[in-house]
Amino acid sequence: MADWKKVKKIDAHIHIIPDVVHEANPDSEDEWVYADQSKYLNLIKEYNIEQAVIMPLNDPYLMSMEFIVDAVNKNLKELVNKYPDKFYAMADIDTSNSIENMKKYLIKAIEEYKLNGLKIHPNNTGMNVDDDYNVALLESVNKYGNSVILLQL
Repeated sequence: MADWKKVKKIDAHIHIIPDVVHEANPDSEDEWVYADQSKYLNLIKEYNIEQAVIMPLNDPYLMSMEFIVDAVNKNLKELVNKYPDKFYAMADIDTSNSIENMKKYLIKAIEEYKLNGLKIHPNNTGMNVDDDYNVALLESVNKYGNSVILLQL
């Protein structure tokens, strides 16, 4: 029987909250207190996780102290850049932005921040995957050949 801790793994869906958000909420007692990069690095070592994909939450109020999707994507870039051999990250969506503005943020996330693709979570955004908004973003990602991760169609 294989030893679970010795089997190499890729964690395809993790959430990490940036340190600045944790520091701004020191009394937080919800589940996000565990979404900490240093805690996750310990798990990587303990469970032989080679790489992990950091997923945004489609909620800029949880991933940034600036509360805008561009700041979320920048924070994701910084999380990846600390340990580029361990983490990938997908760009976030904030449907309070117009399609055109969101496409600009997405292109910036791919070109400047070097994020690996886009996460679309229809249940979080309240939009079907084939809504005009999501289709426009899918077309933008497709131009770069990046991946799209869909959750809960």
